[in-house]
Amino acid sequence: MATQKTGTVHSEYPQSWYPVARTRDLGPGSHRIIRAFNAEWLLFRTQTGQVGLTHRHCCHMGADLAQGRVHGDTIECPLHGWRFDSNGQCRHIPGLSRTPRHIRLHGLVCEERYNLIFAYWGIQPGFTLPFPPQMSRELICSTPHTLDIATEYHTPSLNTFDIQHFERIHNRRFTTAPDIDHMNRYQLRIAYEAEILKHRWVDYVLSILSPARTRVTIDCWGSSLLLLSNADTGFGGLVGMLPETTGQCRVFTVAFKSGHSHSPASRRITDRMLVGLAGVLKRSFLKPDVKAIQNMRPFRGYWVEELDAGAIMYWDYWQQLPRWDGKPLIKA
Repeated sequence: MATQKTGTVHSEYPQSWYPVARTRDLGPGSHRIIRAFNAEWLLFRTQTGQVGLTHRHCCHMGADLAQGRVHGDTIECPLHGWRFDSNGQCRHIPGLSRTPRHIRLHGLVCEERYNLIFAYWGIQPGFTLPFPPQMSRELICSTPHTLDIATEYHTPSLNTFDIQHFERIHNRRFTTAPDIDHMNRYQLRIAYEAEILKHRWVDYVLSILSPARTRVTIDCWGSSLLLLSNADTGFGGLVGMLPETTGQCRVFTVAFKSGHSHSPASRRITDRMLVGLAGVLKRSFLKPDVKAIQNMRPFRGYWVEELDAGAIMYWDYWQQLPRWDGKPLIKA
C-alpha cells in the first residue's frame, strides 16, 4: 500500500564519523581549508603527525588561520601568534606566562584509517571508528577515490537500503530476501545473496573473480559510513560521505583486504595490486548510482511498503540518530 509521509527532517547532522580528506593530501607541517557541514574549517597536521580540524578563524579576533603556519605541534595564528594544538587547546599566548586553560578553538576529534582522515561531528564520539567485520586490524587499502555529487550526503546510504534498485541499476538479482537488522543505535546492516546478471563489463569480471551467487554484508554507521564485505572474495570496501553544503556532498571510496606484515614481499605486492583492481571495480560498480542520484533530494513521499521496506527501515534509522547543532561545549 502506498502512503505519503514527509516526516521530520532534521537540520543538524547526525553525530558520526565523516571522512574529510585523504591521508596523503596532508603532509607534516601542512594545512588546508576544508568545506564541511556548511562551514569552512582548517585541517592541519603537526610536525609530529597529529591531525587537527578546527574552525578556520581564530577564537581571539577572528583572524584567518589559513594564513598562519604550523609551529611544532601547534597551528599559529598569523595576527597575534596564538598557538593551538590538534585538539584546539590554546598552548601559547605571546606576553603571558600562563595560558588560560579555557581558551580553545572550536574543533572536532580526528582519526586516521583506510588512508583517510575522519572527523567526529559531536562533542565526544558516540562510537569508535569501525573496522570491517571478520577482517584483521592490519588492512591493505587502495588509494582513496573522491567524487563530488550534487545531493544530500546521506543519499548513498538510503540508496544502499533501497532494495528495488539492485537489479535495475546493478544487475544483481536477490536469491532470497535480504536481511536488514538494526544492530544498535548507530549501526544498520543489510546482508544479501545475489546472482550476478552479466550486462556490463564489470559484471563479467566480477563473475570470474567470485561465485555466480555473491554474498555481501553492508554496515551503515551513523548514516555517513558504509562498510562492505564480500564473504566469497575476502575483499571489502568503504564508502564515506562528507556533507559540504546543503545539497552537495563529497564521497570517498576505498577497497581493502586483510593483510599480514610477516607475509613475503612478493605477496604484499600482489595484494596491493589486487586491492587496486578491487578499487577500480568498486568505482565501476557504483558509477550507475552516481548518475541516478545526481540532484536527488530524498524525502519520504509515496513509499510502497511491499517494495520500499528497506528504504523505510533506513529512513526510520536515520531519523532517530542523535544530532548535534555544531555549538561547542564551553567550560569556564
